[in-house]
This record gives sequence, C-alpha cells and structure tokens, in this order.
Amino acid sequence: MEDNEGCGIVGFIIVAAIVLRVIYKILAH
Repeated sequence: MEDNEGCGIVGFIIVAAIVLRVIYKILAH
C-alpha cells in the first residue's frame, strides 16, 4: 500500500455496488 488511495477507493465503490445489488435482489425477491 504505497499510494494506491485511488485504487482503494475504486475497489471500495465496486464492492459497495455489488453488495447493494445483492441486497436489492433480496429485498425485491
């Protein structure tokens, strides 16, 4: 972890998007 702040933020956003999509599928079921 040198200066990968950008990658870390992008990765966090991707993970959050996947989690939200899964939660939405569960709620919409």
